[in-house]
Amino acid sequence: MQLVKLTTQEDVAAHVAQQIADTIARKEDASFILASGGTPTKAFDMVPSMLSSPASQAKIIKLDEWVGLSNSDKDSCEHYLTEHVVKPWGIQPENYIAFDGGELPETEVERIQEVMDSMKNPDLCIIGLGMNGHIGFIEPNDGLPVNVSKVTLHSASKAHPMVSGKNNIEFGISLGLQEIMSAKKVILMVTGEHKKEIFDKLLKSNVTTSLPASLVKIHPNAEIVYSEDVI
Repeated sequence: MQLVKLTTQEDVAAHVAQQIADTIARKEDASFILASGGTPTKAFDMVPSMLSSPASQAKIIKLDEWVGLSNSDKDSCEHYLTEHVVKPWGIQPENYIAFDGGELPETEVERIQEVMDSMKNPDLCIIGLGMNGHIGFIEPNDGLPVNVSKVTLHSASKAHPMVSGKNNIEFGISLGLQEIMSAKKVILMVTGEHKKEIFDKLLKSNVTTSLPASLVKIHPNAEIVYSEDVI
């Protein structure tokens, strides 16, 4: 694990965006596991300007989704990734692997698990640090999901700005630890003063299921990239 301290949130975004662009430059059909939410947005938005041509051959794998929100819902992870990644990067529809939160979650879990089982080691996984220490919808618990799963959401997740006060969401669908840890490289992005407390816990914590992001520490090629406003 490598800790990368940068000055501003923009610096973190540029650092991550450059790694995405460099990965595509080296391998046109590179595959990416990508999170939604505020933290990676600036990085995703910077990528097109760093590409010499549209990333039409790259594969995008959606990390998670809110159960109950269809792909057409503007609060869904689907809408977020479509607007910040799929369209601006030039991703072809057949190269976008995604849950549909409006469908039966058990069916979606089985469908995406089959796809992930057929893939070999995604090239890069970009995730953020949840306020409760989660990654994706892998929530703090005595046991964590190994594979693609429907999960009961923690109260901190239900308070996320994407859904809080707008949708009554109780469950999510998420890739499991095996899918995340199988990536050749994992980047955990941490920015914003509101993440100070949980980031401090992460830095001081042993690997524990009560703080799922701590498992990133044992990945053989992981970066925790953070801005000065979280320390």
